[in-house]
Amino acid sequence: MNATLRNCLLHLHRWTGLSLGLVLIVIAVTGAIVLFRPQLEPVVNRDLLTVPACTERSSIETLTANARAAHKEGQLDYIRMNRPEDGAARIPATRIRFTDQVFVFLNPCTGEVLGERPRYGGVLATMEQTHIFRFGPERSLITPISAIIFAIVLITGGVALWWPSRGRRFRDALRSPTRIPAGPARKLQLHKVAGVFAGLVLVSLVLTGLPLSFDWYRDGLYTITGSPRPSKFPPSKLPATGEARRVPMDTIWEKAQNLVPNWNEVLIHYPEKPKAPYDMYLIERDAPHPNARTMLFFDAYSGEVLRHTPYPQSSAGHKLYFWSISFHTGQFGDWPVQLVLLAGVLCVPLLAFTGTMSWLQRRNAAAARRRAVADQAGQTS
Repeated sequence: MNATLRNCLLHLHRWTGLSLGLVLIVIAVTGAIVLFRPQLEPVVNRDLLTVPACTERSSIETLTANARAAHKEGQLDYIRMNRPEDGAARIPATRIRFTDQVFVFLNPCTGEVLGERPRYGGVLATMEQTHIFRFGPERSLITPISAIIFAIVLITGGVALWWPSRGRRFRDALRSPTRIPAGPARKLQLHKVAGVFAGLVLVSLVLTGLPLSFDWYRDGLYTITGSPRPSKFPPSKLPATGEARRVPMDTIWEKAQNLVPNWNEVLIHYPEKPKAPYDMYLIERDAPHPNARTMLFFDAYSGEVLRHTPYPQSSAGHKLYFWSISFHTGQFGDWPVQLVLLAGVLCVPLLAFTGTMSWLQRRNAAAARRRAVADQAGQTS
């Protein structure tokens, strides 16, 4: 690499890291916690998120009425239900979300209201809120823009600076820092080696996280796979005569279970506009990942199936988009993938520390050399 180009790249890499480092550490540490939220939350919030197992289930109409009575503000948004594991002593609570971003948790057996919580209420939800820097009604671009800069300047630039020059072998470039005497050189070698490993993990997290923030990026996934973009929901047909009365959601849910009997999780939206259908997605028990969504739409007045797209029959763009979500949130590949992602994410504060310390030590050493030269010049004059 040309010396001038390398020097410019080094300064860009260094000052970007120093100026953006604290934000990146916050994103990384909170992301590491959020990775294990599905396992931690039922333990941390046991009495809110789980109830003793039962055989009888309350109707959706009962659950909805109880949720409305408990939270009179806002409109109904959706209901999420989970099928319990066979033989489980405790089963997941049913949650109903309102448009003001408040969840009401209910006992699916009795219909009892267990409590309510804002979307980002609780320790783990607050970690997610901090991870995406969403402290207002609109989503923040701090995290995705920081991630893009991180991937381009710090990871790509760092790899370019690390890449072995002619005559240097990769084995030397990747040798253990413990084989180097303590000091700035060891910290710099640790910075380089950790950066190579972390770079692979973190770039994958950046690439799979951007669809959650940018519609143009999500649409790009459909474009590169040659898939049509998600179409609008099929509308319900308003009755020509008489009062327009929607089919009870329990009836719709019974129809959905006949179509997808092996369901494990379901989310059903409450129709808001007159022509809105009952739209839902279901995750089947043998799904390849927790976001492998089977899409279902019913006419809200006749109960007719308007569209049914099982996950295996969905487009490549649909599969890639929802796989990206599962991978980014650590829900693909079970605990081995989670541990690899955790190690990569925790390298961010390590890289910040080793990079900063090696720079400070080299700067202090250079300043000491200049003082020594000045003192020697003063003594000889």
